[in-house]
Amino acid sequence: MWAAKGWNEAGQEVKVPFFAEVSDGSRQNIEAALRASPSGRIPEALARELRADDPLPGIDGIESWGPIAAELVGPPEFGSGLTLFRDRFKTTEGEEIPALEWTYGAMPAALAFHFAEAIVADVSGLTEIEISSESAGTMEPSDPFTRWQMLLEWRAYLGEGTLVCEDEMPFGPPGAERQSLRLRLLGGPARLIGRIAGWMGRDESCSRDPFHHGRLRHFEKKYSGLARQWPDLGLYHVGMELFRSMYGPPPDGPVVVFVHGTFSCAVPNLVLLDPLPLPTYRFEHDTFQPIVNNAEQLVEAIKGYLKPCPVHLLAHSRGGLVAFLAAHELRQAGFSPTVRTYGTPHLGTPLANIAGRLFSFIISTGRTAAGGIFSWDPPSLAGKLLMKSLTWSTKLPEGLDVMRTDRQTLKSWRFFGDTTFPMLSYAGEYDLRKRANGACAYALVEIVDGAFRGQNNDLVVPTSSAQGAGTPQPTFSPCTHFEYFCNRRIQDEIHALAL
Repeated sequence: MWAAKGWNEAGQEVKVPFFAEVSDGSRQNIEAALRASPSGRIPEALARELRADDPLPGIDGIESWGPIAAELVGPPEFGSGLTLFRDRFKTTEGEEIPALEWTYGAMPAALAFHFAEAIVADVSGLTEIEISSESAGTMEPSDPFTRWQMLLEWRAYLGEGTLVCEDEMPFGPPGAERQSLRLRLLGGPARLIGRIAGWMGRDESCSRDPFHHGRLRHFEKKYSGLARQWPDLGLYHVGMELFRSMYGPPPDGPVVVFVHGTFSCAVPNLVLLDPLPLPTYRFEHDTFQPIVNNAEQLVEAIKGYLKPCPVHLLAHSRGGLVAFLAAHELRQAGFSPTVRTYGTPHLGTPLANIAGRLFSFIISTGRTAAGGIFSWDPPSLAGKLLMKSLTWSTKLPEGLDVMRTDRQTLKSWRFFGDTTFPMLSYAGEYDLRKRANGACAYALVEIVDGAFRGQNNDLVVPTSSAQGAGTPQPTFSPCTHFEYFCNRRIQDEIHALAL
């Protein structure tokens, strides 16, 4: 059904070293196919991932993580939710194909499924590969869906070490007798794994992150003991007395508050920093909402619950913009805030400018990585695959759109007034050509050839933007956007806050 051809650095068409279609794309069969390739070698990061508990896009299908995602996000009775259908589609042999449907605004917004087979390839030495099918494109949209795509969800393992890249690319055009797509690679030793997905959707816009609570439930369950140690200030809106009954009286002295980035939560980041030296709180919030709204909620919770004291705001990515605004208000309220931002787009990021094509990337920037393994939770996997309907919208949610480099909002914040609190800004840079241990240069083609136009970056935010406010700290290299809290120097500085 599937075929491939490749090109080398000289632009010459060459044979793909190894390409196979695995009829049952289980992890065991994927590993067996790779071992059957001429080299028989499996990159270290891939070997670790194949044994990991977390689901992996491009490897695991909806049949494995879909039921978990549907349970965590919940049914659509209140206008948004996930439903797993086991009998919506069938193969020509009559086997059922599980499909996950997302309801938003009281009616289905998108539906997705994975075919059983997986693609496994050794793509060593190639800078480009074309994957094609002669029999794809027979699916048609059905009410209430108006659009459909066939996609390849892929993961590439580049070099030994290794840099793990991933993307979702559509086959096209829909309905054509022959469908194909091209992937850009980096040459050198590499392996590629892919799952074919079908997607149907309708035009939709979201002002709220519908997968926020499901993602939070996943990580609070996975790290239940630690999560209980870090009260969630995002729950303050339920009422001060109830909040105090849940967490007791506030502590005396300084505290740490962690503010997470886009489509993320604080728990997996704090796990990398545990144990922390001071009483620690997390601010779990909806990153699709305007940043000003997020900051107001954070200030309300801190002022309402904590005593006036030194507050160390640790903030990753977009969370640094929330912390920056909140610190101004806290200073005026008698608190003594300090802010540390890690990979924060103080001057925006060009990736937000092209989010119409890369919405799945934008909602992936809050992930964490340790040892080159990129952690995914089932609700976020569902969101990444199902929310493609938003790519047809003319505008991103306000909480994401503000990070465009051609917006004036972030520029105006630089003239908010004198920063009367200490703020340290940390940045990373990553050279893809070195292929050092790292995780997920998402949408590799856009990052390498398009968005950054030669600017140093951490794969998400230009280094200059991350250092564009406060006191710039020495740049970490190599460092991806997902690995700041794995860095020993950053860990040591945070652990020294109590001194």
